[in-house]
Amino acid sequence: MDTHRDHPELHYLVGNAGTGLAHGLSCAHGDTAVAVEFHGEPCKPGALPASIDTLIPRCGFAHIVGSVLAQIRHHEGEAAVDLFRDQVRLAESMALHKLQQL
Repeated sequence: MDTHRDHPELHYLVGNAGTGLAHGLSCAHGDTAVAVEFHGEPCKPGALPASIDTLIPRCGFAHIVGSVLAQIRHHEGEAAVDLFRDQVRLAESMALHKLQQL
């Protein structure tokens, strides 16, 4: 897994993210894009914007989550993977509740 950065002195500490599906935008095989707006703090004031908007096809987002799970399992063990999955299920439940209230 390549973790090389062109600018290691620049990074962004995400404190919050808004998500949604970008209907009409998809990858070559039809997965709808996930719109993610990251809110956080750049490492240096003014180095990066206060928020960063991204579009990631669902298949690409699944690759990111799968890679994170592999990293957690490899470095922290199965219990940490279970905890992360519990955190994801809780976040899903909370988001679904909010969507149903709209």
